Amino acid sequence: MRKIADMEEWAAAVLLIAVSLLTLLQVIMRYFFSLPLPWVEEAARYLMIFMIFIASAAALYRKEHLNIEILDFFLSDKNLKVLSIFHQIIVTLFTAVLAYVAYQFVMMQIEIGQKSPALQLPMAAPMSAVFIGAILMMISGIGSIYMIFTAKKGG
Repeated sequence: MRKIADMEEWAAAVLLIAVSLLTLLQVIMRYFFSLPLPWVEEAARYLMIFMIFIASAAALYRKEHLNIEILDFFLSDKNLKVLSIFHQIIVTLFTAVLAYVAYQFVMMQIEIGQKSPALQLPMAAPMSAVFIGAILMMISGIGSIYMIFTAKKGG
């Protein structure tokens, strides 16, 4: 699971660099050459959406998402483990529902055949970021549940 999270982080980093370079290109073209490229902003937006969903999966695996840490001080190790398992199950179930709904939405976009304004990409492509991200988060959630179950006491 760690290798998957590392790959997700690398993919998010590459996408962040791509978004930064595209934005820099747009600034240079617009302000130095007075020739803005209409497709750059759209491409940067879609890459940023993919980056966010991929990075969310890595954050879920590393337990860097929103958490109420005050409970860590008041609960016993056993109760904390039960709470962690419950929390990960809820998050994993949510991502499963999100993946299902996103899949239906992407399939509807494929049937409709809508295209993006500037790049003329099928809108199913950028909207698949939600589906892919939800699948990756679901895998991370299952991996986290497994790690909690197999964790040694006190470690």
